Amino acid sequence: TPESENIRLVIDTQANGYLNLYKMTSLSKFLTEAENRLDYILSIKNEVLQNNTFIGQIGYTFLSAYELDHKPEYLQMGLDIAQMCIGLPEKDKILNWGLMCAMDLAKAYRITNNVTYLNEARKFVRNTMTQQYKDGSFPHQYFPPNSHPPYGNNYTDMHYTSWMLYELNQIRTDDPQNPDIEASL
Repeated sequence: TPESENIRLVIDTQANGYLNLYKMTSLSKFLTEAENRLDYILSIKNEVLQNNTFIGQIGYTFLSAYELDHKPEYLQMGLDIAQMCIGLPEKDKILNWGLMCAMDLAKAYRITNNVTYLNEARKFVRNTMTQQYKDGSFPHQYFPPNSHPPYGNNYTDMHYTSWMLYELNQIRTDDPQNPDIEASL
């Protein structure tokens, strides 16, 4: 929905940025700014938790915050989203949206040592790697073989490829032994 997209693209992204600033500076004002945004997301959680992979990015931010401040409600939100990601249809476990869930799942594994999260994160990554073109780029979205997307079957989107490489680097941080990431990067 437009509201959940706004939450992910603006509020969650700001929260993640503030968490990174806090990690770099240890200035508590940055952690406070991140927590203010995360608390807002929690207050409208039912509007945010749409049953799709885009929420994986939000789960990742909540688990990143939990690593810094150990608030149990942040852990719970991140793990709830990880569980939602596991339950998604296989067709949704690829490309950018799949990697958002893989970020959350890899971080959930790092925090809990629950191998189910690790296996699922690796499945999302493995599924995505099958979509990578020989030149290293990724398509903007999945087009079945012999379909005719707007720009032909080899439509390359460098903006999405850049974002997906960022996601893969984040996943690699929490799962450095992932066998499918290095070759892709």
